[in-house]
Amino acid sequence: MGGQGRATATAHGGLLDLRTYGPSTARSIWTGLAAIVIAFVAASLTTAVLYPPLTPVDEGAHVSYGYYLSALDPPTVFDPLAGGSYTYRENRTVYTANHPPLYYLVLGPVVRGVNVVSDPGTAIRAGRLVSIGFGWWQSFPSSGWRRN
Repeated sequence: MGGQGRATATAHGGLLDLRTYGPSTARSIWTGLAAIVIAFVAASLTTAVLYPPLTPVDEGAHVSYGYYLSALDPPTVFDPLAGGSYTYRENRTVYTANHPPLYYLVLGPVVRGVNVVSDPGTAIRAGRLVSIGFGWWQSFPSSGWRRN
């Protein structure tokens, strides 16, 4: 056998060592991974652009949280949604204000640049694109695809 056809972990945090496979198998693995990445990006962009804003009812709270943080004004769960009640279907508060702030610190400047008050639909779509970037960033470094 000699390790042919089996994945082995290396000392670099469990990376998949493709050298144990033949060249055609390694190429097939990379082709499959590329197809998965392309499908992920296509599905994510389709969802981000085509779904109507506020389809998930918590989008307004997430966008508002980022909007408040971009003004260096951390919201409470009792603060109204940015843009006021006329912007969203329901009169809600930023009930997501108890979430960890890292994502919202990145989201805030994007949402503020679009102006959530005058154009909430575009702000929500921009927030969705930030989410795609976060999903990409979270998936690959933590799964061992990063080189040390």
